[in-house]
Amino acid sequence: MLVISHILLRFLIMATPPKCVLGFLLFISGIPLVPAAENFSSGSLEFFEKKIRPVLAEHCYKCHSSNSKKLKASLYLDNRAGFLKGGDTGPAIVPGDPEKSLLIEVIRYTDTDMEMPPKSKLPDAVIADFETWVKNGAAWPAGEASAAKHNAKDFDLAKRKSEHWSWKPLAPAPRAPGFIDDLIGKKLKDAKLRPAPHAEPVTLLRRLTFDLTGLPPTVEEIERFEKDIVTDLDTAIASTVDRLLDSPHFGERWGRHWLDVARFGESDGILTVNEDKVRGDAWKYRDAIIRAVNADLPFDQFVRYQLSGGSDPDYEALKQFIHLGTQLQNNADPNDKMFHRLDDMVATTGSAFLATTFGCARCHDHPVDPMTTKEYYQFTAIFFDQFKQEAKASKKRIALRITEPQVLKKGSWLTPGETVEPGYLRIMMRKPADYWQKDAPSKLEALASWITDVEHGAGKQLARVIVNRLWHHHFGRGIVATPNDFGELGARPSHPKLLNWLAEELIKNGWHLKHIHRLILTSTTYRQGAATDPAALALDADNQWLWQRRPLRLEAEIIRDRLLSVAGVLKPKMLGPSLSIGAYKKPVEDTPDKWRRSVYLQTHRTVRHPTLSLFDPPDSERSTGSRNTGTSTEGALFTLNSPLVWDLAGHFAQRVQSEVGDDPTAQVRRAYQLALSRPPREDESDFSVTVIQNGTLTDFCHVLLGLNEFIYVQ
Repeated sequence: MLVISHILLRFLIMATPPKCVLGFLLFISGIPLVPAAENFSSGSLEFFEKKIRPVLAEHCYKCHSSNSKKLKASLYLDNRAGFLKGGDTGPAIVPGDPEKSLLIEVIRYTDTDMEMPPKSKLPDAVIADFETWVKNGAAWPAGEASAAKHNAKDFDLAKRKSEHWSWKPLAPAPRAPGFIDDLIGKKLKDAKLRPAPHAEPVTLLRRLTFDLTGLPPTVEEIERFEKDIVTDLDTAIASTVDRLLDSPHFGERWGRHWLDVARFGESDGILTVNEDKVRGDAWKYRDAIIRAVNADLPFDQFVRYQLSGGSDPDYEALKQFIHLGTQLQNNADPNDKMFHRLDDMVATTGSAFLATTFGCARCHDHPVDPMTTKEYYQFTAIFFDQFKQEAKASKKRIALRITEPQVLKKGSWLTPGETVEPGYLRIMMRKPADYWQKDAPSKLEALASWITDVEHGAGKQLARVIVNRLWHHHFGRGIVATPNDFGELGARPSHPKLLNWLAEELIKNGWHLKHIHRLILTSTTYRQGAATDPAALALDADNQWLWQRRPLRLEAEIIRDRLLSVAGVLKPKMLGPSLSIGAYKKPVEDTPDKWRRSVYLQTHRTVRHPTLSLFDPPDSERSTGSRNTGTSTEGALFTLNSPLVWDLAGHFAQRVQSEVGDDPTAQVRRAYQLALSRPPREDESDFSVTVIQNGTLTDFCHVLLGLNEFIYVQ
């Protein structure tokens, strides 16, 4: 029967016009119908709107949409139900399984009789996006019948503004000492929860040091802190916070957080072997970020420099922000190239500064947030003259179809609509666009003025977004748990008054982020220890009300930095050109000449670093507001079997021996101080001495490097 089906399939394909091949393929398949999913994450929906829907609009909707003049094979691809049901021929996709999805098979061009789109193969990166989309469940906005459903008549700006918290103005809040703890305490009381006791002082020091510098405290710093707390714990904490904020390593640690948001990468991101070229000056952006963070450059100025540049040579490279995104391969249609980059510029600006998902309005009015398609293209118009790539495809010169900003029907440059002028989001405007544009030297400078304007523009939203990012990195979860999405598809704030208060504090204190760090880190909420109260866990298992401190796994870069630091081999050099990690399919080993902080390793988009790749590094193709921090099997095996970890364990043992000599008890104590920032308990000390006596000091050091406590911070 399988042979007969295969022969029949071949016959039908050969006898069918190319544009109908997909329909016949699906007719033959016996793929079962899968119910539509209802609750997709904001990230998966953003991925769909940015990566999938525009391709469907350009290549599929002419024959397979509700607006097709002649629908082919009764197949609708402008709604999720159409993919699942299929047309005359059955389902196009199996959510979760791209290998069983005929859509994926035909776009791969693996069989000359099964090729869609018929005119030319999609770029490899686009095919990979479709594979990812199907594998992750084929996200689609809930309740959307088709792409044609949304139009301006359905759009009620006032109604949407009144219904969602993030579009409302900041409410005034008192500026009282301890206001953070007051608001957290009230929520705990309402939830019938009690805060956990404070963490041990040395645990708190370790937490502060990793939070602010990404490195462990030294033995001398631990001893000094233990002496200081005898006199006054509050003063000891405050002075420690100030010392760490002044450390040059603060910029390396918190600069890396911003690089995630900025989708920082040092190559074009093209999957074709010889095309993913390294960008020779990209490291200058990273260095400018580190300098800006260390100098506590006011955040509104930080934003301005990234959008429109500035005269300060220390921060000149910040203007690379707009162009940090990926590119399509050289032989792609120049129109596709242009709109790929424009969409990236718009989407990243919206996510990074305003926690707003612009991509969802590219093809139609935003399904749930107050943003029209016209506003999307008005925003695109701001960046239109940034596209300077020569209009070439292969050896042919292909003219750009869109030479002035226009609304693109269903997001496709093949169907341009009305011409538009640069503009912003009405939901964040209390003046017309001309208010910022009339005296601005450029479109980007006008944009920067609107985004940072707290009276008439988006400045208060900007403040909310950045203070939430700080809270997220200090507690492992933001007041809004979706740092890149404050819209209807994102999470609701757990403590809205606190978010507003922190935003107002930032603005009133000249946009200096170190002020917000101090407020958070000197609060009693931050001092809490971990707890395992069964009753509290039953009431708040996710710790959204902050009744305790949950252990946080260190990020990939900090795990590597900590290994090098504890081993005593971390090179202190800051800034400068990035360290190469190899070429496509040719990564290099993590050798001693590269033992600097991980932020200085080249962020190559198609080369995986052998260590960092095991611990969930960010996706440098798009803005990342929150990383995954689970522990994988590969990560666990890395600490057990990696030659690098064994090599570093040997260096660690040499360091311990050089500092305290050959006494096993002294060695155990010093190794614990260096690796875990605490002394060993009596039972730990006895067992560890036995390990050394029955094996080697290197064996014992390797055990410490493999502990969960080494990669988690309490």
